[in-house]
Amino acid sequence: MNQTLNIEVADCKLEVDIQQVDSTTLRVSYNFLNQSQQNAYLFNRIYDDITDDDIYATDRNLMYVEIEKGNVILSKKIIPVPAGTLVEKPIIPCASKVKAGLGFKETILVKLPLKPWTPYFMPLDEDLAEAPAESQVFVELGFFLAPPEGDKLAQTVETSDGLALYFYPFPVSSQKLMRVGPVSWTIPILMPK
Repeated sequence: MNQTLNIEVADCKLEVDIQQVDSTTLRVSYNFLNQSQQNAYLFNRIYDDITDDDIYATDRNLMYVEIEKGNVILSKKIIPVPAGTLVEKPIIPCASKVKAGLGFKETILVKLPLKPWTPYFMPLDEDLAEAPAESQVFVELGFFLAPPEGDKLAQTVETSDGLALYFYPFPVSSQKLMRVGPVSWTIPILMPK
């Protein structure tokens, strides 16, 4: 099963190719093209830890798995802190810069069944059950546009995959979102009971 989905937002194009490789793996490949006159910064360098040496433990195969109205959003973006949740500071993914007129490609291998995971929500396996067949899957990428001086707002940080830009603080309301979907076939999903 394979599907290609497209969207255009703020002079930027996103093409996402989704393929279910087998019963345990979903391949999500995306091509982001920046056709604006500014730099684009993709919030695509998700990390699940920061080591004692201040290295952000990134992994290109990490994608947030959000539950939204019975559907699933596979995303690389800033997740808003849920209402009523107290955090020391919001989790902001590291960013990749895409200069005006250039593109960025990435392929992610996602384990199936999909399980909810965000910086603020990680249920235990025993609290999950198979989702209804009508649950749909979408893919979403967060980014923002800024002139070349935007780099000055970023801190350069070391990650498991090399250097990346880190924008903190960054208001989630300033993030632009590109969402494609739904995927045309039923993907195995576990949701909270």
